[in-house]
Amino acid sequence: MRERISIRDTALIACTQAGLVIAGVFWAGFLERGFVAETQPEPQLLLALARHGLLALVIPVLWIALVFCSTHLDSVGIKIAIFYVGLVAAAALALFVVYAVGCGYFALEPGYHLRFLH
Repeated sequence: MRERISIRDTALIACTQAGLVIAGVFWAGFLERGFVAETQPEPQLLLALARHGLLALVIPVLWIALVFCSTHLDSVGIKIAIFYVGLVAAAALALFVVYAVGCGYFALEPGYHLRFLH
């Protein structure tokens, strides 16, 4: 197990978290345009991600703040635990984005998938 967490690793995880949030919001906004309000209900999880998903950017910001606050600690175990919290947060964000967008994608009626191409 590593005893030192580099700034490069921290930045990579934080950028991954932020990138997942931004990609999920764009993807959800793109799929939101495929729904016709009169004929089919819009999935609430997809709407929440499209409209309020950028609020999830608080997660990588808070994690980076936690990492920088822990730099003066002597305990290596706490630093590694904080590092793994960042990895778990990135995995949770990825699962949430895939689930929310997947619910919206599979709720579209057949034929609406091709509407985006025109």
